[in-house]
Amino acid sequence: MTARKIVSVIGATGNQGAGLIDAILGSKELSSRYALRALVRVPSSSSSQSLAARGVELVKFDLHSADVDAAAKALQGSYALYAQTFTDFGKEDEQFPQGKRLVDASLAAGVKHFVWASLPHVREVTLGRLTHLDYFENKALVERYAEEAKQSKMACSYVMAGCFMSNFISGHMLQPSHDDQADYTWSGPFHPNESHFPLIDPRVDIGKFVVGLLEAGPAKSDGQKIQAVSEWISPADIVATISSLTGKKCVATRVELETFRSFLPGDFGGPFADVLCLNGEYDYYGKGSFSHQAQSDVFFYAGLGPKKSWKKYVEENLPFPFEK
Repeated sequence: MTARKIVSVIGATGNQGAGLIDAILGSKELSSRYALRALVRVPSSSSSQSLAARGVELVKFDLHSADVDAAAKALQGSYALYAQTFTDFGKEDEQFPQGKRLVDASLAAGVKHFVWASLPHVREVTLGRLTHLDYFENKALVERYAEEAKQSKMACSYVMAGCFMSNFISGHMLQPSHDDQADYTWSGPFHPNESHFPLIDPRVDIGKFVVGLLEAGPAKSDGQKIQAVSEWISPADIVATISSLTGKKCVATRVELETFRSFLPGDFGGPFADVLCLNGEYDYYGKGSFSHQAQSDVFFYAGLGPKKSWKKYVEENLPFPFEK
């Protein structure tokens, strides 16, 4: 019997990493080919122990403090690593050295396939206009470093998640309207009918893209930059779906970027405004990127089921948690 390939996962208790674990364990065929290792900070936590109960190997690992040698030791014997860093606003600059160490450790440990949770290089996409998304930039810089460092020793793939559908559940997007034209309004630097937002349910669909890359193999997956999108949809259609399923009239309205920024004091205001503008005016990955989605969908592992639609997501999260 052929030994299973070990897929190590950083962020195994979060949406993206847990989605990959769910995808593999949810398929007898995949779980017969891949064994899972979760690199976790606290193996004794309830969330970590729930993974162990499902047959996932636990290895104690702290992304913030581990050096290259410690990371390589944690990865020993791994065929692949699904790696990500976590955004702590005000400390975004920590993400690049963390990611760089993971690349170096993967090479040292003999990992064959490095899958990085990347994001678009915003300053390049927007020609320097949007400058408040350092956590995007640092993830993109790790991607560039991996491409330079890998040589022919390791395949590298990059999965760029779109906008999480959950942001509309917990992100305070819709606000009570101040007139009798609608019950709730979503405002931002986008064009309600013309903009294209790349929505994704990360717990359901990101794992299917990662599995698709693993199944394609290192030769076909090397260098691939995946737009991980469940559905491209306009702001007008986002709110229309909410309206149709809740009975509340919801509308989307455009506010110019600088005006919108002025509504949002504090450190989070700049990034929040810029990410809406990145979606609204640059199609998130770059202008026209929605028209190239089929190139990424080649790596979507449909054997685990279809993509989650925005309508289905809202249906599953009723009653909708409107702001009061």
